[in-house]
Amino acid sequence: WPLPYFYSEIKYIHDLWYSVFAFDYPWYGKSTWIPEIEKVWEFSKDFFEYIKKEKNIQNEYLIVWGYSVGTAVAVEFAAKNDFSKLVLVSPFASRYDMWKRWFFNIPPQKLFFMENSYMTSQAVQNFLKPALILHGNNDFIVPFSQGKQVFENYAWEKSFIEIDDFWHNG
Repeated sequence: WPLPYFYSEIKYIHDLWYSVFAFDYPWYGKSTWIPEIEKVWEFSKDFFEYIKKEKNIQNEYLIVWGYSVGTAVAVEFAAKNDFSKLVLVSPFASRYDMWKRWFFNIPPQKLFFMENSYMTSQAVQNFLKPALILHGNNDFIVPFSQGKQVFENYAWEKSFIEIDDFWHNG
């Protein structure tokens, strides 16, 4: 979903006296560029450098937050940068796992000899910062089991909140 969908959540967090900096995943909202992995990483790095420089954000106050496909970007970003806490909402285990779900247990990437990417459940095995993972138990887009897998693989202090009767965009 594009950023306007999250304005009430962003306002709520802001009203708690947090600064919120957000961007749309490529091809969502007003973003017009195609979501090539290298460009996503480059953009998230540039975005972080901008807020550090322009807003003087220090790493010990940085909470990295991702939703759905944005959880993969958040985890990749967190793997390469220092941060305070991580929040993942409806994370998926990997791109293969998601594609297998939608293509009868056969990830199309394998047919085209493409490597797996967005391997969230593997990346979090090395994190040494606290995390909060939330997932709706009626999520038919990203299965609840994938959120649990990310949680179970998380290496450090962690909390999981199962949201009853919550679907992916609920």
